[in-house]
Amino acid sequence: MTEPQTSTTSEWRGPSGRVAGGAAWTIAGKVAPMAITLFLTPYVLHGLGIVRYGLFILTSTIVGFLATIDGGIKGTAQRYFGVYAGAGDSATLTRTLLTLLLVISVFGVFVSGAGWALAPLIVSLLKMPTRYRDQTVFLFRALGVLLTFSFVHNLFVAILSAFNRFAVIVKMGFVMNLMWAGGLVATVHYRWGLWGVTGVFLAQQLMLIMTIMPFSLRHVRLSEAGLLSRGELKSFLSFGLRVQISNMSSLINLEFDTVTIGVGLSVRSTSIYNAGSNYAQNIASIAAAALPPVQTALANVYGRDGREAAYAQYRRFQHLWVGILTGLFACAAAAAWFGIVAWLGHDFSTGGFAAVIVLVGLGAVLTNSMLTVYCTVIGEPGLQSRYGVMSVLVNIALTVPLVLVGSLGVAAATTMGQLAGVLYLNRLVRRRLHPDLPNPLRSVPVGAAALSAGIVVALEVAIRPIVPQGGLGLVACAVPGILGLAVYVIAWRGARATWHDARAVARRIRAEGIRGGISSMVVSEK
Repeated sequence: MTEPQTSTTSEWRGPSGRVAGGAAWTIAGKVAPMAITLFLTPYVLHGLGIVRYGLFILTSTIVGFLATIDGGIKGTAQRYFGVYAGAGDSATLTRTLLTLLLVISVFGVFVSGAGWALAPLIVSLLKMPTRYRDQTVFLFRALGVLLTFSFVHNLFVAILSAFNRFAVIVKMGFVMNLMWAGGLVATVHYRWGLWGVTGVFLAQQLMLIMTIMPFSLRHVRLSEAGLLSRGELKSFLSFGLRVQISNMSSLINLEFDTVTIGVGLSVRSTSIYNAGSNYAQNIASIAAAALPPVQTALANVYGRDGREAAYAQYRRFQHLWVGILTGLFACAAAAAWFGIVAWLGHDFSTGGFAAVIVLVGLGAVLTNSMLTVYCTVIGEPGLQSRYGVMSVLVNIALTVPLVLVGSLGVAAATTMGQLAGVLYLNRLVRRRLHPDLPNPLRSVPVGAAALSAGIVVALEVAIRPIVPQGGLGLVACAVPGILGLAVYVIAWRGARATWHDARAVARRIRAEGIRGGISSMVVSEK
């Protein structure tokens, strides 16, 4: 692969502003489907029935899981396309895209054929009423095609990400989510069963490709069409394998807890634990939605100006990132127990405590995620994969004794494994790349976090007698968390600086809209 050439110019316009605008769109793109699913789930569940809804969820889970096992192509494409966009190397970008489309097409033919042949055998292993078998076989036979469409879609998304076109990605995704929701409503209304679900899945994935492809191809020079050489493709796939190892490590850490609790304790304990774990993971997923624009900005800078410029930009991003995450996770952890108990009842009290423990680990991982993004951008994914393996090994080693404590012990083992991985990666980067690398955990504003968390807990205790049960209770418990965040910002930045920043943001919003306001917050932290 062609590595970037260092440029004498450094006038790469507005990486902070680009990140701010991109993050606003990607977070919106994460939250909107959650809202659609929240309202749609009861209707689809009762319309399809428990058995067919279970098969629907099983299929979604399988596709989602297999989509992460793509040889690291998605993450690697995002890195390389971003670098080529920064370097202005449209020729290599085009050749990389066409080569990957060819590889995925060949893979898709093989997987789809194997899936078509094996679907009846797989379905025969599932316990279900006989009347659902034919439509379930049809659904499972579509998995290979769905997976192939997903991989192709990811490539076109990677191109748009490389050129900071996050608004297009989110808008098209939102339209397709509405189409998906409408298709499921029609499936339930007209009693199409799993035949209809399969059609909705296929139509959504195909339309995702067809709607986003024209925008992506604007950044491709078909006049420079060609394929990567064998050496270039080998280099790309080798890079992808190391990214895949890192992704699998994260997936194992997330799922190992549930499996361990289900096997070692009880299914009931799994349900209670998952309520807290899912709460924590949803908080983390919203925060993590800001990372793709960061990777694009760093890759663009790296492609244009080289490693040192990218490292300087990383340092600026990292300072703000730690501050934002600390406040978010401190307030979310303080409200977790109260929110889960109000939402699901006192039987899920243990799940509330599990959420607090899981949030600590996920907070550390996300604090460190800016560094893992930087390592990927500069071509060092091996460091990230070693960090992931270390985290998994510590997690497994500690889970064996701590499972005797119960589900909270399992959660604690995972959190300690994640903290060990964070410290290990920082040590590796200091030793191999940047001896002056600051430890992100040492820059955590502990005082501001403790103050805001304490205020959130006090407010939660005060309003608890009047908090309703169910979903409204969860929403009500979020109010003290929001107030705590406001206190955190003042304690972290200082009252005068906060007032100055607020006025500056208001002026930028009036002049340039929401993106300008967010950008001004980012720039003020440089």
